Amino acid sequence: PHVNKNPYRYQKWADDVPNMSLHLGRGLRLDRGALVRPPSHGEMQLSMRMHGIPKQLLGGCRAYQGSVRPIHGSVAPLGAGRPGPPLPGAPRPRAQLGLSAIAAPSPSLAVEGGSDTKEHLQGLSGEQQASVAAPLGTSLVVAGPGSGKTRVLISRILHLVQAHDVAPHSIAAITFTNKAAREMRERLEHALGPEAAAQPFIGTFHGLGLSMLRQASSQLPAGCRVRPGFSVADGDAATAMMQRLVKSTAGIDIRQSGARTSAEQKRTVAKQARIILSAISRMKNSVPGYAALKGEQAMLRELMQRRGTELTMQNKIMAREMGQWYEMYRDSLAQSNAADFDDLLSLTVTLLQESEAARCALSRRFHHILVDEFQDTNATQYELVKLLAPVDSLQKGRRSLFLVGDPDQAIYGWRGAIPEQLGERLRTDYPDLKVLTLRDNYRSSSTILAAARAVLGPQSRRLRPMLPHGPALRLHSVLGPTEEGELVARQIRRLQARHGVPLSEVAVLVRTHAQTRAIEEALVRHRIPYIVLGGRTFWQRKEVQDVLAYLRLALAPWDGVALRRIINVPKRGLGPATLAKLEAAGEGSIARALFPPAWPLEGGVEGTVAPTLPLLDRGALGLSAATAKKVEAFRALALGLAAALRSMPLHDALAHIVEATGYLDGAKDAAAEDNDEAVADSKDGRAVGATAEDLPSASSTGEAKEEETAVTLRRRLGQLVEVARLAGEAGAPGLPVADLGLEVESGRDERLEGVRAFLDSCALDAAPDGGEAAARRDSVRVSTMHAAKGLEYAAVFVPGCVEGQIPSPPRENDGGAALREERRLMYVSLTRAKQHLTLLCPSSDPRVSRSFLLPSRFIKELEDSGCVLERTEHEDSERRAPHRSHRAAARYQRSRRLNRPEE
Repeated sequence: PHVNKNPYRYQKWADDVPNMSLHLGRGLRLDRGALVRPPSHGEMQLSMRMHGIPKQLLGGCRAYQGSVRPIHGSVAPLGAGRPGPPLPGAPRPRAQLGLSAIAAPSPSLAVEGGSDTKEHLQGLSGEQQASVAAPLGTSLVVAGPGSGKTRVLISRILHLVQAHDVAPHSIAAITFTNKAAREMRERLEHALGPEAAAQPFIGTFHGLGLSMLRQASSQLPAGCRVRPGFSVADGDAATAMMQRLVKSTAGIDIRQSGARTSAEQKRTVAKQARIILSAISRMKNSVPGYAALKGEQAMLRELMQRRGTELTMQNKIMAREMGQWYEMYRDSLAQSNAADFDDLLSLTVTLLQESEAARCALSRRFHHILVDEFQDTNATQYELVKLLAPVDSLQKGRRSLFLVGDPDQAIYGWRGAIPEQLGERLRTDYPDLKVLTLRDNYRSSSTILAAARAVLGPQSRRLRPMLPHGPALRLHSVLGPTEEGELVARQIRRLQARHGVPLSEVAVLVRTHAQTRAIEEALVRHRIPYIVLGGRTFWQRKEVQDVLAYLRLALAPWDGVALRRIINVPKRGLGPATLAKLEAAGEGSIARALFPPAWPLEGGVEGTVAPTLPLLDRGALGLSAATAKKVEAFRALALGLAAALRSMPLHDALAHIVEATGYLDGAKDAAAEDNDEAVADSKDGRAVGATAEDLPSASSTGEAKEEETAVTLRRRLGQLVEVARLAGEAGAPGLPVADLGLEVESGRDERLEGVRAFLDSCALDAAPDGGEAAARRDSVRVSTMHAAKGLEYAAVFVPGCVEGQIPSPPRENDGGAALREERRLMYVSLTRAKQHLTLLCPSSDPRVSRSFLLPSRFIKELEDSGCVLERTEHEDSERRAPHRSHRAAARYQRSRRLNRPEE
């Protein structure tokens, strides 16, 4: 019954009340006698309208800013019209509270064709209703943080279906993360039913592009160098491909790179590969028509867009060098008949630009386009939106383009996003654009919103807080990262004890990955479970990727990316020297050397498998007798897997792959390699993606460690087989979208198309998401500021608020664009918090050369703006961290055995 002091303990006694359900949240209001809950971005699924409540207030509501708001929570009966028994401490009826003078909520908007409000508009604020009920055509909704944009998107789809009689299959809702797409689809299932909710396309730009290319890749120009049946090279495959190019072309050795050991040389090659891939990705996202250009021309065009027409000689030299790397990378992808994630967008744009048939088919299918997070679109994505919703078709009749974004939350300029597309460019391309605004914030306290506005500056769009004042912001000055992590851990325990905040509602947001080390060590010392967001998902696990590579090889033997990944996994004696000989014999393609061009799809339509393969000429290949025998054994294995895939269900084929390849027998070697990799990561501060249970243990070695790893491998691969079985029972396994109405090549085998669709779905799920991965329910979230976009927590900690880190060092000749984006990034981080916000400023850091660090300029701006701050200087020596030095903390962490519960 201490509802107001501790809302999280309210659940305990409320669950015992018959026929009652606790609804946690904020911003509740009375609307025509019913208690209605506005949008929530939390983890719980809440009903949008609560029936059967008399005209009284329940759950500690109060009057705030002219409307009825809750203090912490509300209790509503489950059965409509059947109020449950009174609760202990329940508020009195409205008449007894003296609330007759409270102004009624903003009136609902009337929809054409009836005097009553449509059901999908009930419970929305006036601004939200105006956005949902906007007329057809082009609309832009500028939605601030916590304003309920996800609910507006869902309600807009319902409005199109119910008010405009739009067929659900003619709607496409494009999101930026798979998590957002899943959440939107689940909400639509509750509103429309599973059958109707499956008809609209709901997914990412990459998902839409992949589906279109699968159905019409034969219509691409020859210069695109992508054939039907292409594979998708994920980030790991692209990085491995570029590293091979760097080692073979650049000739980096120990003397040239300055590396004294093979490990240092490997890190040098990996760093060079990341730099090159980053430049190529930036070019692909900025130059939609790059496929028709030479590498140097494409790089020059990207530089001109980013730095203006005046290019220095150094810029031109860099463009020439990166253009050469891009040409080699594109040739390597073409030899494997593969496309990376950036290609999925650019190839789709090329398909729609060059193929009138594809444009007409897509125009017939999709009449209404909705795009979320439009401020983060790059030039290629913007061009794709224009092709999906041409301005002339929007002006003719019953079509619409509905965009949702916020320029104040544009934080992806470093990867090609153009927030200016929300301004004059959009108005120029769509003259009839209607702009609507969502200013009401239902997430954060007014104290937090005032701080966020102070950081963003006078150009910020003023948000209206819908919640009362919360606790003051806490600012702690500490000695260094170790003390910083220790203070964060103690404050988390304090929030648990005093305020009942669950660990899943606590987030630590860092600017760079290197900051997570001290935070993780402190959480481990205090036995606080945590997970680092943005790390490896189930689909990114090595064993899962290996088995899926075998599946891709069985489906298409020319898949050079899959072949290189698993030709020596588990180890079968086919090392780099053998692969180099096979690659030379196949003119740059190992698959061409191992398999005849027609294998294994001999028979075309039926997809039958050749019963035998001709023996290789080991003399021409330069292979020894023993090596040739191993190669022939691998070819026979591939032949058997291809035959099994074409003769049994998908899940049985996956189980056969695990058994036939002997993958689990290699668990001992895999355990040793994984343990070495984890130890190396923990030493150099690259433990992002790990959990407290993933950190290596000094004593967890030997046979027990190997057996533990083998059990984990069996469990994960069993999960993969089960996912395939469930997908097969649901129909088209893993098909990301329904058929788009494009003309596809005839003669395709339905079974193999289902396998390819399953692999496409796995590739999209393994793509970098940015959203919150599946995590333990009761664990602290450690995340970068960028990865926290779209999430919310009761308590947020932001360590490292010093110059050079927050904000990061400025770039040269950018006109202040980098600093403006850093302000927006800080604004996004602060608005993730609901009630508790803590900033930390270390005065020193052993990772930087400066002996003394200056507090961030954002801290001074908060103080000058009059924000409510509780400032605490670093603590006395008696209360400092038990391990004062960074090295001592590392030794402590390595020497301590961690209990590793199952994931």
